[in-house]
Amino acid sequence: MWSLAGTGWPAYPELQGQLNLTVSDSGVLYPEAEDMLLLAHHAFERGEAVDAEHASPVYLRDTVAWKKLPGRE
Repeated sequence: MWSLAGTGWPAYPELQGQLNLTVSDSGVLYPEAEDMLLLAHHAFERGEAVDAEHASPVYLRDTVAWKKLPGRE
């Protein structure tokens, strides 16, 4: 069973249908750092760890999610 987290899922109903996912009507679930621990543990075991100075978040919609401020296009 999958849990969908974040506020973006309602914007993609066709994706929900393609993947056979259901968004809960009881409210939005927000991810927390502790939810990543199991994924990080498995990645570490596969040798996918990086030094802290090379770690950076990956945003799915990095260039369109934020409104550009004037002068910062």
